[in-house]
Amino acid sequence: MTTKSERIDALKRATEDFREALETLQQSSDPSDRKHAEAILRRAGWEKDDNGVFKPPQSDHRSN
Repeated sequence: MTTKSERIDALKRATEDFREALETLQQSSDPSDRKHAEAILRRAGWEKDDNGVFKPPQSDHRSN
């Protein structure tokens, strides 16, 4: 069982990875860098549309 602080630390690491992936996609033209960054985004639930634009994950939460 994980503690609250362990979950928070894991979320912080995932957030930093995500931020780095976005920066890489915006700044790097190296295909291997971009491939790695796209893999990070896909693991986070983002999907690439037919135009090559990444879309955020769809939320299952519905507002009432």
